[in-house]
Amino acid sequence: MVDASVIVSIVIAVISFLGTLVVAFISHVTAQKLEANRHDMDQRLEEMREERQDARDLAALTAKYSQPLMVAAYELEHRLYELLEYPISKEHLEMEEGLEDIKIFTCYKFAVFLAWTHILKSKTQYFSFATDRNLRKIGDLILRVNEEFDRRRGNDGQNVGVWPGSRILVSERMIKNASYEKEVPLDTIVKGYDEFRSEWKALFRDPMAYFCQWIDDMLLARKEQRQHKDDALRCTQHNLVDMVQYLDDNKLYPHMRRVEGPWFCDCTECNPQDREKPLEYRGDTRLNDRGLRPWYIIDKVDRAYDASVPMKAVRAMTSTTGFNQALTGPKS
Repeated sequence: MVDASVIVSIVIAVISFLGTLVVAFISHVTAQKLEANRHDMDQRLEEMREERQDARDLAALTAKYSQPLMVAAYELEHRLYELLEYPISKEHLEMEEGLEDIKIFTCYKFAVFLAWTHILKSKTQYFSFATDRNLRKIGDLILRVNEEFDRRRGNDGQNVGVWPGSRILVSERMIKNASYEKEVPLDTIVKGYDEFRSEWKALFRDPMAYFCQWIDDMLLARKEQRQHKDDALRCTQHNLVDMVQYLDDNKLYPHMRRVEGPWFCDCTECNPQDREKPLEYRGDTRLNDRGLRPWYIIDKVDRAYDASVPMKAVRAMTSTTGFNQALTGPKS
């Protein structure tokens, strides 16, 4: 007969062995969980580091490219102030130098502003994805100027907006490739006035025609004593002042002045309340302009006008390779 002490010893040994197995299993599972948690923590920390670095990089890019934009905005608003508030002599409009100054040089200032706007947007991954408050504010200020470029005034078709595609064309044609100056890389620069002037007829005159039209409207308004035909330039100048005042941290331009107030201006001084207004309250005649309207707007439909709208030219621009354009509707 087996001695009871031997049985007890065996039981104790088995229990100890099982305990060791349980402890080892628990330790293994715990180690796995700890390793998984450590991996998750390391991953989160790495993501946080990347986010902080992205934020620092974005802030650095914003600071770097917002300064040329500020200078461009200031020079353009100052140019517009001079055109809008000071007399323009007969000699200015008769001399070749004067005509070049009032049209080509003014367009150059617009082109520089458009170029640096485009550069800032592309370098900072575009404003729609920005969480940085400073960059979002800059994006809002640029949006205000772009809204002014888009706006249409006057039921007679004058003072029209500037096509968005034309603005992008000007921007892209103004930007130069990377160059080096004293072994310091300048990753993006814009063309100087001499180069712009030499390329005016070939590259810039057509897409900047509406800016020239704005200048013509201003001159005609003075000649015929007609009010508010220069409001497009006036509102643009006001919004540019807003932009410079926000970007000018070092107060380089403390004495900026706004031109006399135009109608329906969205700048902070003319409209300090809610600037998110629909076309009806912003003086944009696109609301009432004659034209093909959405199918659900029936109160202003003009069937005779709609029937007179030609479609041949616009359809001719569409490539018909691979499909039958006749299937899209009747031609007219």
